[in-house]
Amino acid sequence: MITLRRFLGWGVVGTNSLLFLSCASREPNVKNVDTTLEAKGSTGTQLVGLNEEGDAIVQEEKSLASEIRVSQHVNENLRMNVGTETFHLKECWKRRAQGTTGEMPEFSEYDDTALPAGTEEIGVVAGDIKVVRKEDAVARLKNERRRQEELRAHLSSVKRQREKCEFEAARDVAPKGTENEGP
Repeated sequence: MITLRRFLGWGVVGTNSLLFLSCASREPNVKNVDTTLEAKGSTGTQLVGLNEEGDAIVQEEKSLASEIRVSQHVNENLRMNVGTETFHLKECWKRRAQGTTGEMPEFSEYDDTALPAGTEEIGVVAGDIKVVRKEDAVARLKNERRRQEELRAHLSSVKRQREKCEFEAARDVAPKGTENEGP
């Protein structure tokens, strides 16, 4: 049986009678970034210039906190749009199903229940009992951006289904013989 324990950056691995020591090192997830640029102009918030290799670069610097906040705001707006579009799609399906024995089509709701990775502790902070959650900031930004892509794709799918439903509903109520008539 193999067990692994971490103590002050050292990994101790034992197998019944053997003992191995190994140094457990970890690369930091944030490193210094070379932002050296010979400025040639700007586009407002972005600097245009040449890097040390002579390549033309458009460079923008923003705080990590700002990037996470913007991504969270965009994702919240996308969630609301998905909810609105989903509501209108289901209403369209209900209107089309009235007076028929048709069933609602299969539909997959967006599942946004993924909990953020990290740690959570309850303890006293500055005299108050608080819940302290810690999460890797770089991983958080990547997760928010991934979630943004998923939400955009789901929103696009729901919009297409709603538009198709509304088109079919309009076609269903059009007077017979006028479907192929032009303006």
